[in-house]
Amino acid sequence: MRLMNRNPLRAAALMGSLALILALTACNLPAGGTAAPSGAAAAQTAAAQTVEAVLATPSEQEPATQAPASPTPPSLPQTPVVQAP
Repeated sequence: MRLMNRNPLRAAALMGSLALILALTACNLPAGGTAAPSGAAAAQTAAAQTVEAVLATPSEQEPATQAPASPTPPSLPQTPVVQAP
């Protein structure tokens, strides 16, 4: 670590540069990849994706029956109203 003893500013700049380079190379930058399919290949891809989506959806089942109506709550006795004389 003689570099840090001689010039701490230069050492800090070097460490910062290395950290920046490491961070940039760790990012998932697009590398161009493959071109999107066109023509017949696009149609086949769309068809395959449609079949996959249809197979992934749950099958339709009988609609759930409505829950039985809850019984009416018991009626409470009326509260007597007291009027001032």
